[in-house]
Amino acid sequence: MLGRRISSGRAARLHAGGFAALALVALPALRAGAEDAASLVDERVAAVRTAKVAIAVAALLVLGLGAWLRRRGRPEALRGARDAALAALGLASVLASWNFLNFRYTSVVHAHELFNYAIGSRYFPELGYERLYECVAVADAEAGVPGVAERRITDLATYELRGTRAALADPRRCKADFAPARWEEFARDVAAFRALFPPEDWEALQQDHGFNATPLWAALGRLVAAPVAPSPGGLLALASLDALLDLVAWGAVAAVFGWRAACVGLIYWGTNQPAGYEWTGGAFLRHDWIAALLVGLALLRRARPAAAGALFAAAALLRAFPAVLFAGPLFGAVLGALRARRLVPPPGLRRLLGGALLAAVALLPLSVASGGPAAWRRFAEHIAHHASVPATNTLGLRTLLSYTPQGRFAVLVASHPDPGREWKERRRAAFAERRALFALVAGAYAALLAVSAAGQPLWVAALLGTGLVPFALDGACYYSAFLAAWGLLWTRSEAVGVLLCALSAAGWAIATRWPEPDDAFTATSLAVLLFVAASTWLVSRPRARAAP
Repeated sequence: MLGRRISSGRAARLHAGGFAALALVALPALRAGAEDAASLVDERVAAVRTAKVAIAVAALLVLGLGAWLRRRGRPEALRGARDAALAALGLASVLASWNFLNFRYTSVVHAHELFNYAIGSRYFPELGYERLYECVAVADAEAGVPGVAERRITDLATYELRGTRAALADPRRCKADFAPARWEEFARDVAAFRALFPPEDWEALQQDHGFNATPLWAALGRLVAAPVAPSPGGLLALASLDALLDLVAWGAVAAVFGWRAACVGLIYWGTNQPAGYEWTGGAFLRHDWIAALLVGLALLRRARPAAAGALFAAAALLRAFPAVLFAGPLFGAVLGALRARRLVPPPGLRRLLGGALLAAVALLPLSVASGGPAAWRRFAEHIAHHASVPATNTLGLRTLLSYTPQGRFAVLVASHPDPGREWKERRRAAFAERRALFALVAGAYAALLAVSAAGQPLWVAALLGTGLVPFALDGACYYSAFLAAWGLLWTRSEAVGVLLCALSAAGWAIATRWPEPDDAFTATSLAVLLFVAASTWLVSRPRARAAP
């Protein structure tokens, strides 16, 4: 749902090295010259990357050996050694998810993301989705920050760069929705954040894409962030919430699915390339949806469909796209009803949907109270526009079909005065020409999903439904973290675990072979689509080889 978009004038800086977040780190804690510090960072980044690849490949070999031994009729052969290796790799993957405690290499905290989401949620009633950066410019100008009149900011209504002079000429446009005390509070919070950034980074922040969360997330984010001062300690506390959610969610998975299945999922979680810590690690409640997904699956496995439905509904209201968790059970139930010629839904499905309905009834008023009666309509309009603008870091079928060799940014930057705009137009045009193919492939996967989900336990059907994310929705690369949950399907088919480790290793190989973002995200999209389709088919096989 959320992605980094190319705005004209700054496209050359975005993802210049493919997945270039790793290349932007510094190591100020080491008091060396700038070149020495950069060299040390490069060495540390390379070491972390090598370790992640090694874990993924080792896990591929361990799980592959287990599957081979089972086919040979010797499932208990080398059991102790294989279990010890899997446990060690799973624990190492927990550390790998935090870059082996290097985090962001500069700090634990992703202050850039924290600004957009802590300030965006705290002042959502006044700012909405479109006025964050122009109101920051007004606050900065009032505080005497130099150069604000020459600043270039993202117009959050169009995602194009523009100047600040119009906002500064009419500051009432920003201040009209603020009570005087609230404006003073907003100005103080902006000043506190500004003090955390070098001037050039503060300017660059205003060219991001603002606050894009749902009204419910805005309401909950405001409740959590409002009492916390925007100080280094306060931001660290906010950034720690995701780590706590991760530990709780994976603990629930291990308790219900067993430590082996949890390790299979954790290996992808900690070593995959597209959803690494560099994107949303150290930010503010960016893992709430995946925690709800994992705990919900555990509840379904424990035959608690109403509670699972409530969590799935909460995830959907927080991030929208997790609504696909209901698709697998619904598709499977419809196909089952057609086969049986009975329209009565299974009791577990009724309880799942009932729990979702109760959660929606309880949570929707909270979001409306925070953002007003039109909050969800405004969100729908905003996110529809947000999704219509081609992004540099999305994964999925649409990304794959929008690619053309001649439309690559690396080609356009040398031949067009506005390569960012041209890049977006060519991506749109390519997809428009292939829209029928998109519908055909997405429809084929939906049919495969229905066949695979029919007759499966609810947790399997719900998990398979997330396969619609790359096939039908295209999300920002960091949302591909949901694939870690597919490691739980190793309990249904050992081959899925093997393929998941292979996918993680392949992501790094792709980033090395094709460093340009157009090439890298296109190739990664293809790999993800093939993995999801193959795994969905493997689970549907009546003689799938299940791991213990």
